[in-house]
Amino acid sequence: MLHKCVKIIIFLSTTLVFTGLAYSFYSGKLALPEAALPVGWQTSVKQGNSVLLQFYKNEAAIVLDHCNTQKALYMGTMIVYTDTAFMDGSEPLVYHGNEIQYGYVTSAVFLNAPKPHIGIVIDGMAFTLLPSTLTWKRAAGVVTYVSHMSALQCCFTTQDKYIAELNSLVLLYEIGSLFGEQEVYVSYDGGFTYTIFYVASTTMQILGGIYRLPVSGNTVALVQDEQYNFYFRNTENWATSQLSESFPLRDPLYMLEVILVAGLRGHLIVWSPQMLLYSPHDGTVLVPVSEFGHEDSAVPPPDVIVKGVTTAGNGAIAVVTSDGGLYYGRLGLKAVVVKFPTNILEKFGLYPDRVMYFDQYTDLVFLEPMFDQHENRVNFRHSHVHVQQQLTQTSAPVISCPVERFSGDFDGKLFYIDKGDSLKLSLDYVPTPNCPFFPVVTLTNADALHTEELIVMDGTTPDGYKTFIMKIGVKLSTAAEADIEEKGLVTISVDLMEREVSCNNLNPQNYRSCKDYNGPPLTNPDAEYQVLSQNSRNKIVFSNYNGMYLFTAVVVDPHYSFCTLTTTFSVYVYGAFPKRILPYGVLCAIFFAILTALLLIFYLRQQNILTKVLRT
Repeated sequence: MLHKCVKIIIFLSTTLVFTGLAYSFYSGKLALPEAALPVGWQTSVKQGNSVLLQFYKNEAAIVLDHCNTQKALYMGTMIVYTDTAFMDGSEPLVYHGNEIQYGYVTSAVFLNAPKPHIGIVIDGMAFTLLPSTLTWKRAAGVVTYVSHMSALQCCFTTQDKYIAELNSLVLLYEIGSLFGEQEVYVSYDGGFTYTIFYVASTTMQILGGIYRLPVSGNTVALVQDEQYNFYFRNTENWATSQLSESFPLRDPLYMLEVILVAGLRGHLIVWSPQMLLYSPHDGTVLVPVSEFGHEDSAVPPPDVIVKGVTTAGNGAIAVVTSDGGLYYGRLGLKAVVVKFPTNILEKFGLYPDRVMYFDQYTDLVFLEPMFDQHENRVNFRHSHVHVQQQLTQTSAPVISCPVERFSGDFDGKLFYIDKGDSLKLSLDYVPTPNCPFFPVVTLTNADALHTEELIVMDGTTPDGYKTFIMKIGVKLSTAAEADIEEKGLVTISVDLMEREVSCNNLNPQNYRSCKDYNGPPLTNPDAEYQVLSQNSRNKIVFSNYNGMYLFTAVVVDPHYSFCTLTTTFSVYVYGAFPKRILPYGVLCAIFFAILTALLLIFYLRQQNILTKVLRT
């Protein structure tokens, strides 16, 4: 059996109870650059009321829709929207209107409410874009210069009011400016209209970003103090509440990136070229990310800088460094990544227009645009790095996943719990022999919920492995029972205490050729693998010949086979009918000739009989 380790997530909320340099700075303002444009576009950026959009940095970036893996924005010298995971070519985004002049995009986010759309900041102004119709609309209520926006995506299709409010909240601000001298805006309708967001602060510290944290529900600001340290502060209680310890800035504040990892688990990644930090719980604690096997060594190594970081909703993280190093890890209880043997600099090269992201299989994709000047379209070259293959080839010995199976029926589902209510959840797992482990239930808000766990043995697999069921009882905590005014969202995770990076949250998709990874999409990815066995109706129909047949079997799952896992076997077939002496066509001709002759004889005989009767 192939190893897998699936992180179990459950979301609970109550209805009543709780319930290079591409930018420079002058006087704190963000100055937009003169970016390099594709050949043929240098003199045609603005034609009439149409403006070609481009990212304000020299290094390209990608913005993913965490609720739809097919949708994304490529942001480089062109801004390209896709709803086919960049499998089809697309025209670069062009803004049609009189509001903007240069077309520099500084920030973009995918939004779910009130309907799926994109929030985007162009030339210091906020807009919304409806991708299906390419309809642009400038946001109302914003009267000062802004550079960035932030929002959360909660990917449930429920019409729950709390979820809708969470998806509709957008924050808009300017990075690199004095916090006490700028307007911060908030939208409660998905970025269409904004009002001033009042912050309890008179500080003169520099603002690096404002974020709505998924777990605590707080709105925090990332700021730089006079000693060039940064930290997160609660915007509602600025004077007394410090959410995180301070860290010294190793790069200018405007180069600091904050990733709110999808999945609503409270994981944060804070990185800049010379720094990579991880927070398991909404920024309250920030720890350096270390390399597996070298836990005393932080990433990036000395004299090396971070070139890119990407994360996936299931907890995967990948990091590329300037020396071509590629690191992979799983966000959980530890901040550890393993270095892959593949050197990206040697394999693909490091180019400003190339971006990295996780695909739906949690494999890494390096995306490179190719502009077709004749058709005014952008196609993309996909270069893949298969995670499971790299894990088997790392120099540091990666411990195999301690489970053969780890799954539950509540993965990614939304439940409601009210005062006096309770939930009964369960998951089943199969430990690897001689490799005991302990599932651990964690809560993003332990003050709201109380859980009780019971593990029982459930049987054995056909291979003789023991199977277990973990039963989880969930109810409101005593404090939550007493507070009938609060509501909120709580994430429950079941994880492994000693989980290693080899436990990849993938056995299984249906067939897809690893020789043509970019071929046609799977028409039925939920279908089971077809297995030849005496207990199934699947079969191979041999031709009507005796003889020896040679077969080559290839595992075509792109995560495990890599087009190299093959075997050859033979089958001897006997008892077939004798071969035909004459070809099929000749036999048919003879048959029809005989039939025609018989019919002719019959006809002549009938004519002879009729003649005799008439004579009589």
